[in-house]
Amino acid sequence: MQYISAKDAAEKWNISQRRVTILCSEGHIPEASMVDNMWLIPKASHKPTIKPFLKWVGGKGQLLHDIRKAYPVELGKEITKYVEPFVGGGAVLFDVLSNYDIDKVYISDINAELINSYKTIRDHVNELITALSDMQRKYIPLSTDKRKEYYYEMRKRFNYIKTNSDESLNIEKAALFIFLNKTCFNGLYRVNKKGLFNVPMGAYKNPMICDELNLRGISSVIKNVTIMCADYHESSKFIVVAGSLKKKKKEKRVSGRIEKKKRKR
Repeated sequence: MQYISAKDAAEKWNISQRRVTILCSEGHIPEASMVDNMWLIPKASHKPTIKPFLKWVGGKGQLLHDIRKAYPVELGKEITKYVEPFVGGGAVLFDVLSNYDIDKVYISDINAELINSYKTIRDHVNELITALSDMQRKYIPLSTDKRKEYYYEMRKRFNYIKTNSDESLNIEKAALFIFLNKTCFNGLYRVNKKGLFNVPMGAYKNPMICDELNLRGISSVIKNVTIMCADYHESSKFIVVAGSLKKKKKEKRVSGRIEKKKRKR
C-alpha cells in the first residue's frame, strides 16, 4: 500500500494540514498511522465528508457549489469565527467545519426539537446511535401495515415527550425526531395548533434511519460548538463579543506602541 504525508493529503483534498491531522487523530481516515510523529495516509484515501443528518425544508445541500463561491477568501485564516443563526439542516455549517480551521462557532434555531438533536449528537452520540439502530432494526423488516403501526406509535411517543418537557428523555426525543424525519412524508416537520407533530408516514422502502458514520463525524466536528435554541437576534451577542475582543486587542497594541514611543522620548 502506498502512503502520503498529511501535507500531501491537505494539498490533494484542498484543506489545511491541521485539519488532516485532526481527521487522522480522531480516526476518520481508515488505516492512517503515526510514524515518527508524522501521519502517513493511504494514497487511495478519500477526504472524509459529513452531511446533514436529516432532511429540512430550505436545506442548502444542492446549492453548496454556488454558495462556496461566496465564502470569504479569509475564511479559516483571518476569519476563524462562524455564526449560523438559522442552522436548519446544517449543510453550510458542515461544509465549513469540514474544510476550514474555525476556532469558535455559534449555531441557533427556534425549533427546540431540532436544537435538542444537535446537542444530543454533540454530547451523547453513542446513546443516540444505539437508540436509532434499534429503531432501524425493528422498522425495516416490517410489512407496510406493520410499519404504519410502528410509525404512529413512535409519533405518539414523540408528541408525549415533546409536550411533557422531561429533560431526562432528551436522548429518546432526539432519536424519535430523527426517526420520524427519515420515515415521514417528504421529511416534513409540521405541527398542529396544539404543537403536536402530525405528518403522516412516507413511502420509503429502505430509509437510512441510523447513519452511524455520519453521526460520529458530526459529533466530532461540533464538540466545541455553542448550540442555542434562540431567536436569530441572540446571535448578535456572540458577534459583538467577538468583535469587541478583537477591538480591545487592537487598542491594547496601539496603546502599547504609543507608550513605547513616549519612553524613548
